[in-house]
Amino acid sequence: MKYSYKQKRSSLLLVTQIQVDPADNRVTTKALKSFFHFCRVLLHNELELTASKASLEYMKAEMAELTNSRNERQRAKELLLMKHKKIEDFEKLAVRFLLLFYLKGAPHYFV
Repeated sequence: MKYSYKQKRSSLLLVTQIQVDPADNRVTTKALKSFFHFCRVLLHNELELTASKASLEYMKAEMAELTNSRNERQRAKELLLMKHKKIEDFEKLAVRFLLLFYLKGAPHYFV
């Protein structure tokens, strides 16, 4: 005698054949072993899937954090470059002033 049952699990349709000994109506050991093996494999795969999803979420969060950090550092770099440009401009003006100062002669209030 054979019995079949269906169970809906994680969008997977599971159909298992369980053989029953007609003499004493007990389920055979072989069928139970294969069923439990299938359950272990299913559980292992679900745990692996859950771990992979958690890893993916962690990586997405880290990626967002790294992107924010990169953007902040880029803004800081741009600010430093602007300050450096201002310093260079000031140095050029100072050199021009000193050249003019020495070429034309120092006014009496600088001497």
